[in-house]
Amino acid sequence: MIYYDKNYPFAVDVDQDGNIERIFETRSLLGSIWRGRIEKKVGPFTFVTLGDTQVFLDEEVAPHEGESLLVQIIGDPREEEKAFRGTQRLSLTGRSMVVFDNRIRKVSGKLHGEDKMRLLSLADNEAMEGVLFRTEAGALSDDKLIDEYRSLRTTLQAFELERHRLPPIQQLYTPLFYQDWIGKPVYHNDSDLTTVLNSGGVYDAHFSYKTHELYSKLIALAASRVEMEQGFLKFERTSALHTIDVNTAAATLSHGKLNRTVNRQAAECIPREIERRNLSGVILIDFVGRSKDYQLLKILKRGFSDFNTRVYGFTELGLVEVARKNTGKTFFDLWRESQ
Repeated sequence: MIYYDKNYPFAVDVDQDGNIERIFETRSLLGSIWRGRIEKKVGPFTFVTLGDTQVFLDEEVAPHEGESLLVQIIGDPREEEKAFRGTQRLSLTGRSMVVFDNRIRKVSGKLHGEDKMRLLSLADNEAMEGVLFRTEAGALSDDKLIDEYRSLRTTLQAFELERHRLPPIQQLYTPLFYQDWIGKPVYHNDSDLTTVLNSGGVYDAHFSYKTHELYSKLIALAASRVEMEQGFLKFERTSALHTIDVNTAAATLSHGKLNRTVNRQAAECIPREIERRNLSGVILIDFVGRSKDYQLLKILKRGFSDFNTRVYGFTELGLVEVARKNTGKTFFDLWRESQ
């Protein structure tokens, strides 16, 4: 079930047991495509103005200052930055796939065996280039996948015609924040969504997170401490990175088993907690004792469910280094905005 209170900048995906699985940001500029004007070039960086919004690109840009450029916003400003991150390499996200302006063919890491082979074979037979099949693709027929691919590809190609049109600054594409909800049960208070969601939505004008049992779970998700069966996790953030400290306080095991058991529990817990809070950038994990137990790396890698995360391994000091692609604001930021 997905819950959405339009007075907050996020929706909440809850599993059958009432646990928060995922947070959907609902007011993000990420994924939007613009016709902008190059303001200046400084070394390897190009700054593009989109009216009141500024974007920087860390890639080679052919047009000169003052000329038009198609740009897609791919990253929110970090604390030390004022500009969004952008790219000239456009992509569109559909319900079952992401279509890129390149030639890759990939399948979600959650799909294996026959499902994976079927999708790769379909992409090859239908000349579907620049496509990443999402998990939802495994349940759809070939005909539906082909139709969606062609629609997204046609839309993506049409953007090139917009490059030199007027006005020089204009938003050309806005992702639908509710796209992944279609076909799922949604409880909400936004009358504008009633037609879009059809029978999948339940509209309640009086619904509010604050008066729902979900509110206490949101407060817990916004907290910096996560309790485990043994010990707890402590989340902290600096301007450059996130840290997760694995702590044995309140654990009840004997000392001989303590460190290993708490670390294994933490390795199983951390991927889900990172994804639920949408942490991104550099993430350092301080396991108990800082012993280089490589089994912890295997557990971490197995726990992450997307292509956005990479577990690099142990640093010289025994910390585990993880990097995760910026896919929007953290839940900590969204919660602070809503208070």
